[in-house]
Amino acid sequence: MKSRNNPKKHRPGNRGAKGLVALSCSMAVVIGSIGFASPAIAEESPSPSVTATSTTAPTPSGETPSGETNLAEAIGERGSFMGQSVIAKRQGVDVQDTKPANLMEAQALEPMAAGSWQAPGINGMDVSGWQPDVDWQEQWNMGARFAYVKATEGSGFTSDTFNRQYSGADNVGMIRGAYHFALPQVGNARSQARFFVNNGGGWTADGRTLPPLLDIEHNPYPDYFGNMCYNMDASQMVDWVQDFSSQVMRMTGRKPMIYTTYAWWTECTNNSTAVNKHDLHVAAYPYPGYEDGFDIWMFGGWRDYTMWQYSATGPFEGDSNHFNGDYKDLQQLATNGFADVTTSSDFYSEVMWADRMEITTGWDDGTFRPKADVSREAIAAFLYRLADKPSFDPPRDSPFKDYPRGSKFYKEVTWLESTGITTGWEDETFRPLADIDRDAMAAFLFRYDTQF
Repeated sequence: MKSRNNPKKHRPGNRGAKGLVALSCSMAVVIGSIGFASPAIAEESPSPSVTATSTTAPTPSGETPSGETNLAEAIGERGSFMGQSVIAKRQGVDVQDTKPANLMEAQALEPMAAGSWQAPGINGMDVSGWQPDVDWQEQWNMGARFAYVKATEGSGFTSDTFNRQYSGADNVGMIRGAYHFALPQVGNARSQARFFVNNGGGWTADGRTLPPLLDIEHNPYPDYFGNMCYNMDASQMVDWVQDFSSQVMRMTGRKPMIYTTYAWWTECTNNSTAVNKHDLHVAAYPYPGYEDGFDIWMFGGWRDYTMWQYSATGPFEGDSNHFNGDYKDLQQLATNGFADVTTSSDFYSEVMWADRMEITTGWDDGTFRPKADVSREAIAAFLYRLADKPSFDPPRDSPFKDYPRGSKFYKEVTWLESTGITTGWEDETFRPLADIDRDAMAAFLFRYDTQF
């Protein structure tokens, strides 16, 4: 399989972009103080909850659909699940009538052909209440190495199969995580995020827990929420996703992964690039016999996917998924992106913030090297990324005698000089490999703050 319009494969968790210099912990702390709030880390991981509760919501017309006393009845005992809109298209079911019970009834009457093809590399699965009795050892023996389990939906539904599914995956050695099915018209994004984290969506850097996952796709309850985009415009939807993400980040120290489809994202967010620094879990199903060489169209500013849901009919229980990396990458994704930084490390939250904001990418071996020194050219690169990589055409002639065009961070260093943040030395040198002194760092940050 390959990603369309994607010349460079993203290897999730492996932050070793060539030529990048590690950011020191102290620099991560200082950068985190410039107009950004360092994310708080939850004192403890919330325990999963299995208490099912009801949620009520009016229809767009303010009336309750005939035969359904409230939204909880429409959701039912099992709720919605990842990829149901994709299945609906394959089944010929109206995407605007994808209520879970209707969809599963259609699948029972005319089941799609079971699939046996596995994507090459690391495979996994996702399950919900619609797969109540998973034989986890069998799934492991078939090759599944990770699993996402539905925890919550909206602001009041918890899956009563979550605990046993989550522990079942863990018991056989799978790296596992929890997902939330978003209903953007129920309550607000932050309340849904809190509900998710408090009912199974927590995260710890233990090498076994995948990032919290936000499942946002076609509206499965049109009688209540209108069109496929929940009757929300693109700007409202983007705000909702960002608010959900910010709350999860605040509570867990980890950005959620985003699960969605090309069709939904381009239509309902106007192909927004606002969250393209989040890991992407994309749904795209090749037809049987056409799996090899299947093109996965990228969207939303994502350069590549982290996970790919490629089938709802096997080989694995629930949906089948592919991870875009090797097993070591998967373990790093479930840790924090750096092999040498743990939750007990000094300035853990600040380092993770710098990593998630892509201010630092670490070394090729997946390490951060927290006690390493920082060079002057590296500081230029960090500040350029902190400024969100502004458009800049580097000059043909360098302003510094010792930093010619073609140098590793030429664009970043000359951008820094063009803003006046750095002036170099009186002898017209920049001294790029020299360690930055604390007083010079203070000067850089003061000038940055006055500019941005």
